[in-house]
Amino acid sequence: MSTVSNLEEPVKSAFSHYDEKQLELLVSSMKALEQLFLKEFNIQLYLTWGTLLGAIRQNDFIAFDNDVDLAYLSRKDKDFEILEEHEFIVAVLKEHEFAVTRNSKGQIHVRVLPETEAGSGAVFNLDIWTTWVRDGQYFHYPDIKGDLSEADTLPLIPHKLRGQSFLIPTGYANVLTAFYGEKWQEPDANYAWYPRYNADDEFEFLRSSAVTAPVQIPQFPHKSEQLQIREEGEFFFVSGPSMDEESRLNSTAILILELCTGANTLGEIICIIQDTFELSSAPEVAVIEFVNNAVQNGLLKQ
Repeated sequence: MSTVSNLEEPVKSAFSHYDEKQLELLVSSMKALEQLFLKEFNIQLYLTWGTLLGAIRQNDFIAFDNDVDLAYLSRKDKDFEILEEHEFIVAVLKEHEFAVTRNSKGQIHVRVLPETEAGSGAVFNLDIWTTWVRDGQYFHYPDIKGDLSEADTLPLIPHKLRGQSFLIPTGYANVLTAFYGEKWQEPDANYAWYPRYNADDEFEFLRSSAVTAPVQIPQFPHKSEQLQIREEGEFFFVSGPSMDEESRLNSTAILILELCTGANTLGEIICIIQDTFELSSAPEVAVIEFVNNAVQNGLLKQ
């Protein structure tokens, strides 16, 4: 599989516009990506969203669909570990010269242009979604927020799509019902997906800094003056004269903030967090991500 060399290459509007050869190339592109994930990350990709729906209904792509939906099942369960793993996956995909874009930390959008004997064919859009299990509950960004149990969905089992074997959740009916409702078996050419966003949900950490601009991270991070912190349930709400609006932080984020005294270096803060939570690797991505956002939001001094 080769990556997109020309991003202006026209994209087919629906799978019904693909010929048989292009559909075969699309499936082989999916298998190549599946093998890469196994080799590089020891992680299994599986079918989800519309691709899963088509595989279950007809062992084929849905004619009016226009992209491939795959998911990876993370073995991590802590927020910062999931973020770190996501960043690593994106970095490796770029090393393999994939054309990668993303709108959040819960989705990786890959554009693939397979090479054929006749040259290049249609551009294939593959979306890779982040999923994991935490405390026996199944999470699938951005819509399944622990509503299903691990037993309702897993383990992954093989299923045919256009004659090729791919993995799907053993509880695929539960997953599809969560996505599309009880009538998921009935085709709907006018279906339009809208994420069920809630600022207080489990996926905020994946959305919070997806497209923020980088800032100059201070060597000795120092929290802003006169910050007021109130605790409410499992979260902490921070406000102050340097902030345009109140920020909601979890307990890990508030610990990082409290460590930003101006005396600790960024490296020292990372080490303290690693030791505190007895982590096997340093949570560099999560801490730097937080500090970057905290500077922009007025939690930390510039």
